[in-house]
Amino acid sequence: MKQILLIPLIAILSFTSHEGHSQSEIDNVSNLESYLNSQKFSGAVLTIDSQGKELRAAAGFSDFDNTQAIDLNAKFKIASITKLFTTVMVMQLIDEGKLTLDTKVGDVLTNSEITNANKISIKHLLQHTSGLRKESRTSFLSSFSADEMIGKFASKKASFQPGKDIRYNNIDFIVAGKIIEVLTGKSFTENLNQRILDPVGLKNTGLLTSNDLPTDVTSSFQIQKGTKKEEFKIHIENFGAAGSMYSTIQDLVSFTKALKSELLLSDSAKASLFNSNPKLGYVALGCWTFNSPFIANSPKILERRGGILGSTSVIMTSLDGPETLIVLSNTDGFNPDTFGQADNMKEYLFKQLFTANH
Repeated sequence: MKQILLIPLIAILSFTSHEGHSQSEIDNVSNLESYLNSQKFSGAVLTIDSQGKELRAAAGFSDFDNTQAIDLNAKFKIASITKLFTTVMVMQLIDEGKLTLDTKVGDVLTNSEITNANKISIKHLLQHTSGLRKESRTSFLSSFSADEMIGKFASKKASFQPGKDIRYNNIDFIVAGKIIEVLTGKSFTENLNQRILDPVGLKNTGLLTSNDLPTDVTSSFQIQKGTKKEEFKIHIENFGAAGSMYSTIQDLVSFTKALKSELLLSDSAKASLFNSNPKLGYVALGCWTFNSPFIANSPKILERRGGILGSTSVIMTSLDGPETLIVLSNTDGFNPDTFGQADNMKEYLFKQLFTANH
C-alpha cells in the first residue's frame, strides 16, 4: 500500500495543459476512449463535468494475454478507497451517539493490547496520527484475521505519541473496523451491507475474503520495465477495513453522490469528515480535502486514492459542484499518487471537467 500525502506546497506549484490534448477535446465517449488508449491505460473511467454531463469509458484488457477487453461494468479491487467506506460507517456511529471523534480506542476495545490504546482517539485512527507501527511487508503472505493483524502489529512500540505526527498505515483502519464490529455486535461485512451498500443500492460492491473471492473481479497485473507481469500473490483479505473491497465505476459514483448528499451522514458529520489539516498534508478523515490551486475559483476537492500492487484507483470530486472523476485500473501503470503533475492522466482529466463547455 502506497503512502498518500498531499504536499503543502500548493501555492507554488503550476499546472499546464497536457501535451497533445486541448482542454476541450475530451467531450464525448469516443474521445475519452481515444485518450485512454493513448495513455496505454487499462481499466474503467467515469467523469462528470460542471454541466452534470457523465461519460464512461473503458480500455485495456482483463487477462494476461490481452484477449478479453475490459467492460464498463467490470469489478475492480479498490484498495484504500475502502478506507473511505470505513470512515463513513464510523461517522454514522458518531451520528448515532455511540462514540465521538475524541473517544479513545481503549474505551471500546477494553481488553486489547494496542499500544497507547487509552491515548489514541478515533480521530487519530482516521487521520493516521495514532503512532501505531505500520504492518510488515510480509504480513500479507499468510492469511490473518483482523484480531491477528491487530495483535501482531498494533501492540508494537509506537512510532510516536498520538497526534504528534502522521504516518500512513493500514493498522489504523483495521482497528477502526474492529471498533465498528464491537459497537454494533455485527461483522464488518454486515455493517457495510446494511449501512452503505443496501441504502445506496450498490449491487456490485463488496468485501474480498479468502473463502469467497468473486470470480468476476478483474485480475490485476504489474508493469515492470514496460512488460506486463502476473501480480504477486498476497492475501488481500488481510487488509480488511483498510483495503479489501471491490467495486465498479458506477457504484463508486453512486457512493460519492450519496456521501455528498443527506443519505449517509448528517451535515455535522460531513463537515467533520471533510475538514482537513494543512499542517498534516491536508489529511481529512479517511480522505484528503483541499482547495485546488490548479482550477479557477479554487473549488474544494475531496480525493481518495488506492493502490495495492497492480490495483490502482482514485476518487476525486468537487465539494462545491458535481465535478467527479472515478478511475479504476487493473495495472500499476496508472499512478494515482500525484499532485500538481500536469502530465498525469488523473490530474489532466479532472481539471478539464471544470472547463468543459465553457
